[in-house]
Amino acid sequence: MTKSTDPRDPTQLVHQRRPFPMRLVFWMLILWTILGWLRFNQALQNRALVQAYASPGVWVYMVGAGLAWGLIGLPALWGLMTRTSWARLIIAIDAVLYPALYWMERLFLWQDENSRVTGHLCWPSPCYGWVWFVGAC
Repeated sequence: MTKSTDPRDPTQLVHQRRPFPMRLVFWMLILWTILGWLRFNQALQNRALVQAYASPGVWVYMVGAGLAWGLIGLPALWGLMTRTSWARLIIAIDAVLYPALYWMERLFLWQDENSRVTGHLCWPSPCYGWVWFVGAC
């Protein structure tokens, strides 16, 4: 056992810790990927329930969107874990795709006719998130 005052062994690799914003991006990608796979799984398991309350096209969209959300995050997570040079590009693409898919759903599928339209208040949030997300890289 080595003491803390002993010099470091030059043959051992030094693993630098990721900056805090990159750790947040990593955990956020893990969350989005897991939620995508959960959505995919639940859409497959509850097909009859979804089709009883919505059109069959909505079920197909839910399966496809869950699969897409689950697959989009995997290359970025792999790139972050292996610290590759292309990870920044993939994260930037993910930073555009995740909010785009969310807003496409919100505007075209889940719009409630009885609610007040407050979409103009919600648009800045993904924009700020995207700037922070890409800026962290």
